[in-house]
Amino acid sequence: MKKNKTYLGLIFVLTATFGGCRKDIPVFSTESSVYFEMYSPKLGVTELIDTTQITFAFTQENIKDSIVQVKTKITGLPSSQTRYITARIDQKESTAQEGIDFEPLQEKYPIDPGKVEIDIPIHLYRTKTLQQKDLLLVIKLEENEFFMLNMWNSLNVAKEKVSYTQHCIVFNDIISEPPTWSTKYYYWGQFSRKKLNLMSELTGFALSKLTGYLSVAQMRYVGTVTKEYLDMMSAKDTPVLDEDKSLMVMGHYII
Repeated sequence: MKKNKTYLGLIFVLTATFGGCRKDIPVFSTESSVYFEMYSPKLGVTELIDTTQITFAFTQENIKDSIVQVKTKITGLPSSQTRYITARIDQKESTAQEGIDFEPLQEKYPIDPGKVEIDIPIHLYRTKTLQQKDLLLVIKLEENEFFMLNMWNSLNVAKEKVSYTQHCIVFNDIISEPPTWSTKYYYWGQFSRKKLNLMSELTGFALSKLTGYLSVAQMRYVGTVTKEYLDMMSAKDTPVLDEDKSLMVMGHYII
């Protein structure tokens, strides 16, 4: 399978609760420690997080995967030698399946001489399962010959505990009928994911734009272009069927 590696926008973040709390990150230590350091993607907000949520829902159907970069740092002084970080997937806590929903992690991740941080790439696959439910991927750091796990939790702005040694990724591909569809119904008819993707393909409008607020002129334009295509396919005896196997039609404002 050809892989289109597209970095999806982060949608929102959650926090998880773990035992213990450490607020200060030591820069120098007798023992080097490894920890995750991820921050909220919200504009203007600098807040430590331990869970990231992303969605494929508003990307084109030809995008089949995504990579989430998990920022990983070490305490103490840089080394003149290459050192390695080890991480694993918690199979009991995760609902995503290795090799099906995500690419297996490497056995170890190198930190080059003089460096104190790396990004661990988490490669997610866009599967049909994501259209039905969220999947959870739990990544945990492990101690090894180079690094200890001396950093456990911190507090975020809301005074919630945030883990330094575990990061969760919640991902899906769910598109439900947006609240704005009620204003579009008479132009576009019944909502379906298939119709939404077809309108995007025909008009070049992004899915996020089609599910947002549009002017009457824009709604009429999208409806007209789509209806012309549907009529053309019906004339060729290859009518376009919707997800429920009924004939795909537009709203009655589009003549």
